[in-house]
Formats: sequence, structure tokens, C-alpha cells
Amino acid sequence: MRKKPYKLTPANTKKKAPKSKGGRPSKYKSINREQVTKLAYLGATNDDIADFFNVSIATLKNYMKKREFLTAVKKGKDISDAEVVKSLYKRALGYEITETVYEPGRQGKRIKLKETVKYVHPDTVACIFWLKNRQPGAWRDKKEIHAEGLTLIVGESRELKDVKP
Repeated sequence: MRKKPYKLTPANTKKKAPKSKGGRPSKYKSINREQVTKLAYLGATNDDIADFFNVSIATLKNYMKKREFLTAVKKGKDISDAEVVKSLYKRALGYEITETVYEPGRQGKRIKLKETVKYVHPDTVACIFWLKNRQPGAWRDKKEIHAEGLTLIVGESRELKDVKP
């Protein structure tokens, strides 16, 4: 018995609907990028952000592969990092602050008594931290000295330690 050749008819040329991937629907579209930026700005870690949106850290990492989500996180972190750098720099150099003293007056109004300008002295620890990170070659605690096949390491205690090449 011979098989009939397969004929294309309008009935068998219809495209089939794509199969569903299955699983739970993604929450990605419902996540507000402004909220992500604000959370990152406030110092939230990736774990905190995942917890806030009620997703796993693995899911958050998948979201981070999408440009707009990653941009939102980086924007918030960059803004807060810049503010910390500015504050550290200000603290390292010292700064002036204006202090105003008020006295309670009649009917709940405050009366300005005096205004003074105070100087906050530079913070040595902030200076050291800044220099170690900006110029590590010059300000690092550990220095390596190479001479004729011998490496010497000067550690924090400023002792010379002999290290084999």
C-alpha cells in the first residue's frame, strides 16, 4: 500500500501558538525603577533590594542583566557614593559651621540670640583614609622593596621581614 503525498492545505498551514514557558509570572514589569534608585541611594544592599521587592537574590541578579534596572541601581549608588566622598573630603580638610542660638519668646516664637561661626578641625583619620585610597603607592601601610633577588616587606609595625623570592 502506497502512502499519499502530504498536501498543504489552509487547515494544516496555520502557525501554532508559542508554548508558554511555564512557571510563575515575572514581577520585573511591576518594579518601579525610581524606587530601586532611591533604595540604592539610601544605602540598601542587593539583598535589601531583593527583600524589599520580595524576590530572591538570584532573581535580582537576573534583573541586573537588564540595562534599565542596572542603570537605576548604579544611579542611586553613584549619587550616595559621591556625597560620602564629598563629606570625607570636607572632613579631611576641616570646615566652618555656623551655629545659631535661639531663646523661647512670647507666644511660642523664638528669638535669635546670637550666631557664631565655629571651625571643625581636619580629621587625621579621614586624611589617612583618603590618601591610602587615592595614592596607595605612596601611603600604603605595607611596602615591598626588591633588591638583588631578595624581597623585603615593611609592614604596619615597620619591621623588616625577609621573604624568599
